[in-house]
Amino acid sequence: MKFWIEAIMEHGDNPQACDKCHREIIFNERLFCQFEMVSGGQPNADELHPSFTGKTYCSDCGKQSLI
Repeated sequence: MKFWIEAIMEHGDNPQACDKCHREIIFNERLFCQFEMVSGGQPNADELHPSFTGKTYCSDCGKQSLI
């Protein structure tokens, strides 16, 4: 299962590029990041852990694509 979270870039974060418009997302801007739920390992095999897929959208592209 994949899901998206909305986040805000903080001071010291590396700039990210939007996967749709390729605009650079910088400090204090909102962005959307895609995660995938994957099964965990032993001893809790049924526990789910999020794993970042690498897809990132700026706030404008995320609002247009995800709503």
